[in-house]
Amino acid sequence: SATLGGLIGTSTGRITDSFATGNVRINYDGGGEVANLNVAGGLVGTHDSGTIARAFATGNVTVTSTGAAYVGGFVGWNIGAITDAFSRGNVSYTQNSDELLDDRTAAVGGFAGFHEAGEGAAASMDRTAEHGKVNASSTLVAQDVGGHTGRSSNGDIIDSYANGNVTANSDYIQNVGGLIGTTLNFDYEVRSAEDAFSDLPEMKIQDEMLDLAKHIIETKAGEF
Repeated sequence: SATLGGLIGTSTGRITDSFATGNVRINYDGGGEVANLNVAGGLVGTHDSGTIARAFATGNVTVTSTGAAYVGGFVGWNIGAITDAFSRGNVSYTQNSDELLDDRTAAVGGFAGFHEAGEGAAASMDRTAEHGKVNASSTLVAQDVGGHTGRSSNGDIIDSYANGNVTANSDYIQNVGGLIGTTLNFDYEVRSAEDAFSDLPEMKIQDEMLDLAKHIIETKAGEF
């Protein structure tokens, strides 16, 4: 497996007023019965914690792998905070094995591949933009593909946009979006229907009002 960035592979600190212009490429052929996860970003591969501010990346990011990968034009895997940043390079992911070696889902985005926050830890991307093309192709690996972010799990994305075309092809499962491929939330953040509607008072419809509604429906009914 590999974690590769145009400037830094894995960051756990603070990055400001920085940029990267070189291309980033990972070509992984497996090397075993289980495909390891590869992470690639135009500026940073994995932003594990800390902040990135006033930064950009313009190189292309390309990953060819037998298994899943997190691929982004700016950051492959973000678990920190990013503000005032953009990416301009094209992003490409290809899963090239006919044998299922990985049950994980690939995350491919023009700016960020996987944007994730753990319990008690905040992850945010504020005033970020993507200006390149995104292309993802897989045979046996599920993939989340987005113009800005492939997959966002409990992270905030604020005042951000994507400006490039998104192309995705898969013989398996895929979620594709112009901005975000898919969003996820912790189970404790999703309220049940009972909780969501508990404040609504119970209403009893009067018989004459119900008869009137039925009459209006019957009057307006017709073939079309």
